[in-house]
Amino acid sequence: MALARFLAKNVKRTTALPAVLLFFTLLTVNFFIMPGALSRSFLVSFLNTNTAVICLTMGASVVIIAGGIDISLGPMVSVANVMLIKLLAAGTHYSAAIPLTVLATTAMGLLNGVLVAVLRGSSLLTTFAASTVYSGIALLVMPVPGGSVAREMTAFYNGSLLGIPATVFFILAPYVVWKAFKRTPHGIRLYAAGNNPAKAYSSAVNVPAEKLFAFGFAGFSAGIGTVALTSSIGSGDPLIGAQMSMMAISAAVIGGVSLSGGYGDITGGIFGSLFLGLITVIVLSSNISSFLQQFVSGVILLLGMIGAMLFTMRRGEKARRSADRGGGTAHGE
Repeated sequence: MALARFLAKNVKRTTALPAVLLFFTLLTVNFFIMPGALSRSFLVSFLNTNTAVICLTMGASVVIIAGGIDISLGPMVSVANVMLIKLLAAGTHYSAAIPLTVLATTAMGLLNGVLVAVLRGSSLLTTFAASTVYSGIALLVMPVPGGSVAREMTAFYNGSLLGIPATVFFILAPYVVWKAFKRTPHGIRLYAAGNNPAKAYSSAVNVPAEKLFAFGFAGFSAGIGTVALTSSIGSGDPLIGAQMSMMAISAAVIGGVSLSGGYGDITGGIFGSLFLGLITVIVLSSNISSFLQQFVSGVILLLGMIGAMLFTMRRGEKARRSADRGGGTAHGE
């Protein structure tokens, strides 16, 4: 019932609809392939595996809404992962190491924001350069995988709190921050900055400040995702985030976030991430030849993205026409 109320409130009138439909369609397909796919144990395990990507997708979504793009989130996770492992190995208690890790990724996100929003660098080129730097730092700190986390971290991550899987609280951290921000005047201004920066600036919107928040939020989300991922795998790996940036951006697009900015919401990104996770589960459990697995995954992903983008373009154009007539901004709800 709680899930039904959530979907009714957050999905019906948002850009999340295609991602929700895609997710539940694949979940149904997976049920016929794996009859136990709807069991609590499977769903909890599936959520545990995909929490990090969900967190990154929320961060990537907000940056895209603000009119930018951040392809350094994956390498950012790599840096934070090895940093967290090194802090724990040096004797730092996890209660201190975890906040330091999240602060580090938030600082990296804010640095990206300064370069893009204040110094007006191209977000694509700037974050590409940043991703190279972050990848190099991760390899410098930990050239080969290793280390371990405190047993309490793994136990908490795989456990529950008040009967709710602990991973849900990792997802709620960035989700609640964004929803609270979105309800303020700054939320509207961020959409305006992403939709039409010149028009927003002429309307007294502090465009650099809104973009700076978006990149800082992405860094914060990456930090939460790193803690979840590190708790899940229990060790450090300097290449762990190599593919995560594009996964997060793809999930955001599937979730209805427009790459042109100013339209969408993170709710769709969450379901986009779950859709990507289900693709992997279905392909691996359907006994498809290993030579065809990547091809089949790519086809499903491509079809999902095409459908979501067509829906987003149609809804986004209507929203922008409505915003132009009413003097408002295009957004996801």
